[in-house]
Amino acid sequence: MLVAGACTSPTGDVSSSGSSSGGPIDPEARSDTLPGGPPGSEALAELPGRLAITATGELVLTDPTGGSAEVIDSAAFVAQPTWAPTGEALAWTRADGGHAEVRIASVEMIAAEPEDRLEFVESIDLDDRPAIYLQWNTDSTRLGFLQAEDPQTADTPGIQLSTVVVADGKVSNLVSAASVYFSWALDGSGVAVHQGSDVVVVPRLADAPPLARSEGWFTAPAWLTPDTLLVATAGSLDRLDTATGEATSLLTLEGATEFVVNRTRSHVAFLQPGAGYLTVQAPGPDTAPDEQRALQVLDIATGDLALVGPRAGEAAIPIAFEWSPDGSILAFFAPSTHRPDLLRWYFWQLGPGGGHIVGASTAFTPSAVSVQQYLPFFAQYAQSATGWAPNSSAFAFAGSIEAVSGIFVLGATPQSVYVGPGDYVTWSPANVQGAGRSFL
Repeated sequence: MLVAGACTSPTGDVSSSGSSSGGPIDPEARSDTLPGGPPGSEALAELPGRLAITATGELVLTDPTGGSAEVIDSAAFVAQPTWAPTGEALAWTRADGGHAEVRIASVEMIAAEPEDRLEFVESIDLDDRPAIYLQWNTDSTRLGFLQAEDPQTADTPGIQLSTVVVADGKVSNLVSAASVYFSWALDGSGVAVHQGSDVVVVPRLADAPPLARSEGWFTAPAWLTPDTLLVATAGSLDRLDTATGEATSLLTLEGATEFVVNRTRSHVAFLQPGAGYLTVQAPGPDTAPDEQRALQVLDIATGDLALVGPRAGEAAIPIAFEWSPDGSILAFFAPSTHRPDLLRWYFWQLGPGGGHIVGASTAFTPSAVSVQQYLPFFAQYAQSATGWAPNSSAFAFAGSIEAVSGIFVLGATPQSVYVGPGDYVTWSPANVQGAGRSFL
């Protein structure tokens, strides 16, 4: 149960509050400070999976307690750790001395002795243009990545999408456009690409006309079935048949939207200005109409809508969101109602009547890396990385709670537990074990 009212600090300070009953709670009726008490990290020891953390030019891997933390790479720039869906490998981007690359490490490398690790690393040379986003295909055999086009060869420099075959390191450049977002097909055979104002599928329909015209109404497409995509076009959230190009409207939109489909592909959460059935006013006397935003969840099968937040009169306007691995809980990021200068992760669970909020993190300041590199593109990152534990029982995030900065885990205890230093964290999709000795 994700309920938090305090934080366990590295010095062992705790304040306990909140409910563990499983019913609706008031997530704001709790302390936003970092009081005193004993360490709570012991409760994290039973959590599955591993954390990949970036911390000022270092890539750190650890169990959820932080007790096995070990630096596996360091450079002037290290970012975007991305676990393979099978949990068998980890990819990340790095740059140092004017040279950029993507590194792909198998779990054998992770478990090897430090002096032997490079034997298990595949390095993809990117010249001087670092990858800015990584995404594995579903069977972990290929990796897609974005990078800036080469300004010396591009007429109008934009973003380039490339893929690499992990087995042999072969790189293919697929598309280039002013803006590019993408999603691997569920069978791993192709990539849905939102390039500029067009939605295409590569390579299955590489020579066909665009399947849809987005006109900038959304960022990343999402697959619902092996043959259907979710996209947004002018005034509509559409289910798109990639074989025929036929679009079926699921919902009328009143503005640009961001959406994230849950892992079971039964529900889609979406955020847009001026939600159709309830207009929610953002805080502040000078709020413009395009700043009115509400987070809603659509049941794809029934068409039923549920309002997640904010409710009428609330100030907590959602900024970003992602679903738990089991598809039942939506984590969303919003200002704290009682402390609007700080933010919280709120947790909304599907249930009778749509759903309800079941918990919230301690109010905190997010890390600069999270704000600058990840939150603006959260709908894309929700398809490739997550703060959720693989069993949906806990959630990790990066930020500062009072004077303590780093990585925190919420869910195993009623407190946000400090794990260690870092500015970004992503949780592996499964228990990760290597050959020879246990992970790290």
